[in-house]
Amino acid sequence: GYFEANSYRLDQENLEAQKKIIELSIEFSDRLRSFIPKVIARRIEEFIESRGMNIIESSVQVLAPRRKEIACLFSDIRGFTKQSEHLDNFLLNSVLPEVKACTDVIEGLDGIPRKVGDLIFAYYDDASRDRNILHCVASGVEISRVNEAINETLASSKVIRYVLLSEGEAIVGNIGGLDSSVEITALGPPVNLLSRLDELTKSKISELQLQPGDLILSPSFAERLSGLIPKIQLRPVSLDDFNVKVRDFPDVRRLFILKPSESNLRDVLEVLDGCSARHHTRGDPQAVAA
Repeated sequence: GYFEANSYRLDQENLEAQKKIIELSIEFSDRLRSFIPKVIARRIEEFIESRGMNIIESSVQVLAPRRKEIACLFSDIRGFTKQSEHLDNFLLNSVLPEVKACTDVIEGLDGIPRKVGDLIFAYYDDASRDRNILHCVASGVEISRVNEAINETLASSKVIRYVLLSEGEAIVGNIGGLDSSVEITALGPPVNLLSRLDELTKSKISELQLQPGDLILSPSFAERLSGLIPKIQLRPVSLDDFNVKVRDFPDVRRLFILKPSESNLRDVLEVLDGCSARHHTRGDPQAVAA
């Protein structure tokens, strides 16, 4: 009697402890999901389900830095420092809702965003380079159009953006630790090129005949996009004509401008739908690691 009762009590306590662990794991998973990009959260969940790992083990595996072919996007707000002097009006009423809307666009197209103040950076590292290019350019066009729509609702303090796109090989994942230093991002030539192009366009906007909302494409990005959508409307800009160079990238002699028009967006989404349909039909395995 005594031993049976004690064994039963211990079994019940063990069940309660297991239940508590499961509840804490679910709570931690929910909290983690709210702080990391949706694409990363999905990959962690896939690891947990397919490999039987716990959430910490899965996070470490998914976020381990690795070399990948990516497409990436970079956009900051022009005149941000000056306009942010009007803190309540510009930051609260213009910038914060605009940045949130742009981030939603990126995550809706399988991008991995990183926000630093007014700067929006995102990379796309799907197993398919074609889908990365298409998701990236679709995000850029949508960001420009969302920004334009938000500006139409503002009496003043307009948000002015250009969107820069590039592609290539980079190191992606968590470049920090597993504590408050966690930083999910991409490092490498395509990211550095976007930073240099941003410098160039800030000083040469009028000479390069850029308009707010324009998408500025690197040569390799433009080449791959044109291969996917031959009818896409790109305007080449020769930097030699303006006697300017891209710092650290002397071989980049031309840029390409894409207008965020309805027709360009329609063409991109049409090809993207077809690309996604072929992917699902073939049953290609999706890479679950970052």
